[in-house]
Amino acid sequence: MSIVETAQIASRLLRQDMRPQVQHNGVAEGSLREYLETARLSTNVIDYIVSPDGKLNIPSSSLDLYLFPPADIYSQAEETLAPLYQAAMYSLLGGHINEEMHIGLFTDHTYGNHIRHVAEGVDEALLMGGYDDIETRVNGQIAAILHDIPNVLSRSWHHLLGGRFARLIFPKLAEDKKRFKHIRDAMKLHHEPIYEEMYHLDTQSFGAKLQRFQKIHTPESAALLFVDNLDMRRDRLYANAYNPRVFDQHGHSEINAFMNVKGFERDDSGDILISAEFNPWIDPDELETCDPLVTTEAPDGTYNCYASKRVRKNPEDPESPADFHNTLRETWGLYGPSCPQDADRMTLMLAAGFTLFPESERIVMRFTDRTGENEPVTYGFTRDTVNQVMEEIRTTYDLL
Repeated sequence: MSIVETAQIASRLLRQDMRPQVQHNGVAEGSLREYLETARLSTNVIDYIVSPDGKLNIPSSSLDLYLFPPADIYSQAEETLAPLYQAAMYSLLGGHINEEMHIGLFTDHTYGNHIRHVAEGVDEALLMGGYDDIETRVNGQIAAILHDIPNVLSRSWHHLLGGRFARLIFPKLAEDKKRFKHIRDAMKLHHEPIYEEMYHLDTQSFGAKLQRFQKIHTPESAALLFVDNLDMRRDRLYANAYNPRVFDQHGHSEINAFMNVKGFERDDSGDILISAEFNPWIDPDELETCDPLVTTEAPDGTYNCYASKRVRKNPEDPESPADFHNTLRETWGLYGPSCPQDADRMTLMLAAGFTLFPESERIVMRFTDRTGENEPVTYGFTRDTVNQVMEEIRTTYDLL
């Protein structure tokens, strides 16, 4: 896909007459206003975004986000962006209806959840990479808080619309063309499909991917891709996903429920360590939201969480708890490579990590089992061994 073709898609959805069109998987392209009304979003929120005659109605903020310290940008933009992300979440749900359950299934992409987590992680990653100048950190925060706003129009093409939405919402950003390009490019490069559609990295080795990354990425864009792709945790489940039938139908919700990426750090050797924990238990303080998922009692006052046939120890027993290795298999099946040259979520995360942390020789992913029944599983990736390790993962979990 050429730059001209991507611009044409963006122009078709965010039209010059300012009557935006929405387009999601399996949803015919149509009026955003009519779509949000069908999705039963509150009229107040719809009116905040689209006028009754279908024109885009997003208020332009007079804030100059460049003037705030990195730690203040998320809170300064919250009043403006939170309603937009609420609309985007409803749009995502409406565009991803499960035919059997007749509800939308998607992980939580709201401002107070995914966006807050990514904004915090981007700044942490930039500082860990040695990019401690205020301009880079501010750029990173702005890209983080804006990157998923265009989900309101299209999940498939939201990365191409980021710059246009940023200019509409915070016009002062575009006054500094160099910085705005960094922010726009970070939003454009955070979504996996662009690496197949525009850069054709799905046909190239990891070494070739990394060379391309080093040419097209800035610290801000590499940090956003790295952190965004690591956001797996139980509290990313959207409110309607705390339901056994959802786990049966929606692998993304189930994997987020059981596999929690706890963080990343640089160890004493200089390696980047990504820590993830398998957790099949529900703690007492989670019962308010997780009660529909409780099956049986577990140790230390906890409860076993419902698991689908795909991941439970005994597929034929609905009360059987999730299995560590089955969950690992599903995690890699959803987010890892399906072929040696795949431009998948985990491979792109590694390419972003090696770009962001050039002095680190290895990125290590360590998966622990909260129950203590299994030894930790550790994968050590160097720039030269990513393809080999991914091949071992595909073989181990029969993902070939």
